[in-house]
Amino acid sequence: MTVGEGLQSKANNFNLLRMVGALFIVFGHSILLTGRYEALHRDSPFLLAGIELFAYTFLHIFFVFSGLMVAMSLDRRQSLANYAAARVLRILPPLLLVSVTLALVVGPFVTKLAIPAYFADPQTWLYVPLAGSGLFVPGLPAVFTDMPIAGRVNLPTWTVRFEIVCYCGLAMVWLLGLLRPARLPLLLAIGTAIYCYSMYGIEVHNAEVLIPRVSFGMCFMIGTAIYFYRHHIPINGWPLLLFGLLTFLFYDTGWRQLMATLAFTSAILWLGFVPKGPILAYNRVGELSYSVYLWHWPIGQTLFSLAPGLAFYVYFPLVALLSVAIAVLSWNLLERPALQRVPRLADWLEQRVARVRWSLGMRPRHSTPAAE
Repeated sequence: MTVGEGLQSKANNFNLLRMVGALFIVFGHSILLTGRYEALHRDSPFLLAGIELFAYTFLHIFFVFSGLMVAMSLDRRQSLANYAAARVLRILPPLLLVSVTLALVVGPFVTKLAIPAYFADPQTWLYVPLAGSGLFVPGLPAVFTDMPIAGRVNLPTWTVRFEIVCYCGLAMVWLLGLLRPARLPLLLAIGTAIYCYSMYGIEVHNAEVLIPRVSFGMCFMIGTAIYFYRHHIPINGWPLLLFGLLTFLFYDTGWRQLMATLAFTSAILWLGFVPKGPILAYNRVGELSYSVYLWHWPIGQTLFSLAPGLAFYVYFPLVALLSVAIAVLSWNLLERPALQRVPRLADWLEQRVARVRWSLGMRPRHSTPAAE
């Protein structure tokens, strides 16, 4: 079986695998949120290193499979308006929901300020447009300021901006007509050179800004390449063995994360397409991992503020269960209905673009770069 053959059917396990990845990130963040990181680093450094590697690799895997699925969406739709509508209605509704809830419900409940002072602070009213855009990770007035991770209202959303940048970059590449198998090798070569030079070839003075941007972008590009070469990529255990061995060999080097990401990608491709039967029933639940990712941090912060002495074996399952419960509600009441409106928003966008082109005296386009 090849990846292309696997993608011909919707009967796969990617929703379940994304949920497993999201829950592992919840587990890793629960260590931070409860202030156990330093103790674990002191008492069990190898265990902590393994947890960090798995959690950070799952975060990179989200970008790999986002690149795969989003490239497939753009290739099949062949419409920039449809692509933009699908991305906007997938990313923004749940992000806006969690932002509004934090600013107007959770914030007043846990802030150290008096309620009138909280709502009088401009930071409160700027939170929703800033956090809801996905481009910023703002705080709220005197919220979670006495937590182990102080003042961080919803820290995991820092990755959303990179996802949006990847979406925009893919659209630009498509508009330039470069998103074709014949031209993709040059693009991949340039991207790989930038990655290698940025990660290993220069002294990075602002590493916390540059490295995630380059690393996540590389993973998104890998996913895009997997889609466009899907008919030539077999699904078997050999890539997992190869990249697993390379991860072990390069464990103490800067190449470890890339090798681990490729090993996990190989494993998830096999686990996503090969196992069948009752496991596929999970797809009836929906795609919950995004909302679990958005909600678990504020849930964890709130729970720790209410019960700081809670044992970890109680704390983590509670955070996970509450996050999944809210994700189920969000998927059924907000996210799935929003996605059903993609065609309507795409039509609206196409009409607005046509009006602008008409007003500028430009003739309507009847073909797309990928079809020319």
